[in-house]
Amino acid sequence: MQTELEKNVLLESVSRSFYLTIRALPKALRQPIRTAYLLARATDTIADTSSIPMLDRLRHLRLLRSIILGEKPLEDSARMGIEVAPLQSNSAEKILLTHLVEILADYQSLEPADHADVRWVLDQITIGQEEDLLTPRLADAAALERYTWLVAGCVGEFWTRLGLRKLKHYATLPDAEMIQLGADFGKGLQLVNILRDYPEDEKNGRSYIPSDYDQWRQRANILLENGWRYVLALRWWRLRFACALPVLIGLRTLAMLGTTPPQNRIKVPRKEIRAMLVQVACRAISRRALANYGRQFLLKTL
Repeated sequence: MQTELEKNVLLESVSRSFYLTIRALPKALRQPIRTAYLLARATDTIADTSSIPMLDRLRHLRLLRSIILGEKPLEDSARMGIEVAPLQSNSAEKILLTHLVEILADYQSLEPADHADVRWVLDQITIGQEEDLLTPRLADAAALERYTWLVAGCVGEFWTRLGLRKLKHYATLPDAEMIQLGADFGKGLQLVNILRDYPEDEKNGRSYIPSDYDQWRQRANILLENGWRYVLALRWWRLRFACALPVLIGLRTLAMLGTTPPQNRIKVPRKEIRAMLVQVACRAISRRALANYGRQFLLKTL
């Protein structure tokens, strides 16, 4: 079993931004969300290892999914460290897969309700990843809506259900509305990634946008506006801080994207993100101040 410090170092190595998010969360949420993130990052790494034939990636993904669902023993995950980890060009992802047995042991040690929540969200995510491997081109709008929910919308729902269960007075809006807004939050972030990565995906023979590009840009804007409503409804300032930055980066990215597919991958500059982080940190304690700051992003998007 890894120490708390080792778990945080591993998390920081694979995602510095999400590491900051975890650090900002109320303590009750940190372990299950960190564990869910590391497992999702591991399954995503396996699915994206292009140096492995697709059918082999599918086999490894299905094995890990079976372990997460309790259908196969934890020890079987050692195979990932032996067969898949050495093929990673990203050193952090290589380390992640070599520590998969410890991450799964941490997952199994979660209290029953947290374990069930993490199990549920990883079940949805891996279904989406498997379908993504088997279907490089999405046929229609329903397929894209389904995909964004499976790999990200369910994360917003997981996060919200966990918060509602573990924290008193989670939000100012009704639980059912927060769950729906949380799902929209996740779907919006995923759709921004799809729009941003359009040129690279096309080069790799993948197509997630089944119709007019700008239509889906506007759809992403609606979903992220719902995500911003989610942020402002949160009663805990730590949660507002953790959730605000991803929404604002997503909105800023949409503002940078045109009405037609970009020729190159669009990315918000690090300097601008750091400035946004400081502004959010200064305003998260006040819902009104945060709302006033966020308004400029909403106005600039479309």
